[in-house]
Amino acid sequence: MARDRKVIVSSPYFKLLLWINVALCGTTLLTMIGLAGFGPDELTRHQHMLFSTCEKIFTLTAGTSGTLIGLLGGKASSSA
Repeated sequence: MARDRKVIVSSPYFKLLLWINVALCGTTLLTMIGLAGFGPDELTRHQHMLFSTCEKIFTLTAGTSGTLIGLLGGKASSSA
């Protein structure tokens, strides 16, 4: 007995939004790694603000309730 398989089609807007979130996540992660690993021992005020902003953006895009998990989970559970 063959099962009917649902096919989930992703629109170009979904793919664009997904790639924007992946780019934000990767860029902020690399910036934080760069500041932590290759920056001076004592961060300036502007570097500290940059690190803090990158940390918040990374948490929003890849955190436990972030947009990447929400986008993929919502797309997987949607009925096509």
